[in-house]
Amino acid sequence: MDSRKRLLVCTEGKSCRRNGGEELYAAFKKSVKRYDLKDYFKVKEADCLGLCEQCPAVVIKPEKVAYGRVGIEHIQEILSRHMVSSEPIGEIVINRSKKK
Repeated sequence: MDSRKRLLVCTEGKSCRRNGGEELYAAFKKSVKRYDLKDYFKVKEADCLGLCEQCPAVVIKPEKVAYGRVGIEHIQEILSRHMVSSEPIGEIVINRSKKK
């Protein structure tokens, strides 16, 4: 069983695509490779995550932590924080307590 955390980066939703989702995905992939974190994280492209107002969006599983308005400048902190613990980064975390 794969115990790595999955980083889902929205690249297919219209808003995320227009606002850098594909570039963000590529930057996460590059950072995971550069810092040799492939045993901890699997970066995947995602269809629309339903977080269009907060784009570009990233969801980390299995914790189901959602981040919005993620920029390249957040990547290192997201990776390091979620490698050590599952404590979300307050300023970019999306409160998803409301169910659809």
